[in-house]
Amino acid sequence: GAQVKTGSATDPAVTPASLTANNGVASSGYVTLPGGLILQWGENSITSGVSSNPVTFPTAFGTACYSVTASPDSSTGAQARDHVGSLSTTGFTFTNNGPAGNIYWIAIGI
Repeated sequence: GAQVKTGSATDPAVTPASLTANNGVASSGYVTLPGGLILQWGENSITSGVSSNPVTFPTAFGTACYSVTASPDSSTGAQARDHVGSLSTTGFTFTNNGPAGNIYWIAIGI
């Protein structure tokens, strides 16, 4: 795994065990790619009204979270005018300006 992340060796094969990830693919999770890039995703419930809903990543980014994109699930009442804020290595806040519902999000960092 360390050789995959650093690209330090040219002869070993990359195996599933050399890529770090949480157990299985689920509605929330993460995967660490060769070179150290981490992709995380999740589904969270949000409360109604103008409210700031904290979201915690499945695993903390070691250095930085570069981007989070969140999509409200309009079938659950969430609306497109909602937004992401307070981005950190451990999570972000999702500000809701409408009814309660769910959001789906993806984060990229190292």
